[in-house]
Amino acid sequence: MRVLEQKKSYYKRRYTLVDDSDYVNIYYKDANKILEYKVHLNDIGSNIEYLKGNTFGLSIVRGVFICMSIFSAMMYYMDPIEHQGGLGTAILFLILGVLLLAIPTKDELYVTGGKTTIIFMRKVPSEKEVLDFVHEIIRRSAETKKKFLINFDLTENHFNENLLWLLNAEIINETDAEIIKTKYISHRREY
Repeated sequence: MRVLEQKKSYYKRRYTLVDDSDYVNIYYKDANKILEYKVHLNDIGSNIEYLKGNTFGLSIVRGVFICMSIFSAMMYYMDPIEHQGGLGTAILFLILGVLLLAIPTKDELYVTGGKTTIIFMRKVPSEKEVLDFVHEIIRRSAETKKKFLINFDLTENHFNENLLWLLNAEIINETDAEIIKTKYISHRREY
């Protein structure tokens, strides 16, 4: 059994791959909801995509608020009589700057290409651990699809369609396809 736990501010995600199961168990919690569900390995694609939010503009606004806070505090301490609201303004800008630090930025990894898209936090706990787990899901998904689609009891036309689908999905290569086709032909001759 493999488990990947991800925690970031008020988000929590847990992905569980059970050895004898064809499902990925997913637990998702944020400030508003808790979700628990299963995704069948046949429904998972093999594409990995990244989404990273642009934090440049947010960093500039944070910096401006913190600078305004420092400037207002300096003005108040230089002449408290003339700048009576300076301390309150400094505190307000400081609070706004700190609140902007709490806004989570998007930095996610998506597994796409199947019926269901699975979303991971890209760097939590580390990018290597997330990618290792994602590659394991994709590998198990491919194995599950192969077990399901390579059925020697199918008609030749249906079997060839399944083989072509596996080739197009890059789950098997040409050499594997030839080996599987040869096994299919020999199996059909036995019956």
